[in-house]
Amino acid sequence: MGLAEDYFDREWRARHDQRMRGEFPDYHSVVRDICEAAKVKPNEDVIEELYQERLAEKSFGFRQLDAVVVNMITQLRELGYLVTVVSNTTHDEVDSWTSCQLGKLISDPIFSFAVGSMKPEPKHSGDLSALLRRPFLSAMAAVRSWPVLDGLVSNQYGRLGS
Repeated sequence: MGLAEDYFDREWRARHDQRMRGEFPDYHSVVRDICEAAKVKPNEDVIEELYQERLAEKSFGFRQLDAVVVNMITQLRELGYLVTVVSNTTHDEVDSWTSCQLGKLISDPIFSFAVGSMKPEPKHSGDLSALLRRPFLSAMAAVRSWPVLDGLVSNQYGRLGS
């Protein structure tokens, strides 16, 4: 593309928060913005090639899930727990979400790019609060929740129901 790798990496990192909040509509627009800042004409073919490489790289983590994790999530759901994911991420990082096993097991993920805010910003917490207070399984007498944020269990929202 005509950009030094260290320059590109620095500029990519400089746009981290904007990417996580979805302020750039897609990967291509971030790369174009970096090119424009460097006064380099964006090469759409190269950008698309980089994008496809990124999708392949990011999908790797969704291909195979540890059976212990799958069993744990399944058991929590069977016990009536709402299992969700709250993540600072971009669309391209979770492009494989809907087609992977995890995406089928997890209810209503909250992705920062989709809600326009990232953890720990208040709006992100508000989205989680709203999600946990929604009548998800109205047929059940109680819906229990124990959010896991960044791998740490949080009982900030407590349990729903009794």
